Amino acid sequence: MAAKAKVKFKRYEIPGLQARPPWWPVRVDEITAGVKAARKGEFEQIATSAGGLPVWAVAYGPPRPKPGTATWGSGSNSRNVASYRTNEGNPQVVMLVCGVHAA
Repeated sequence: MAAKAKVKFKRYEIPGLQARPPWWPVRVDEITAGVKAARKGEFEQIATSAGGLPVWAVAYGPPRPKPGTATWGSGSNSRNVASYRTNEGNPQVVMLVCGVHAA
């Protein structure tokens, strides 16, 4: 596990700003707790960001035996949901990428 990242910005509250909903974690400790709370998947820290923060992966099931043929680029430029599916059968794979500045 990587060393704990140093917070670069002092946390503060903005008066009058609507509170963030509880289902929207953004702080490093909130993300880490959410990942570690995964009940069905297996979690692993797969990298450390340039700022020293952990990059997590949660896997649900074994990896695919062969490389996939659909890419984000091939599906993202289409308005057809079927562009994200391949002819490889199930299960389909979903990758979510989240950018948090950890300020």
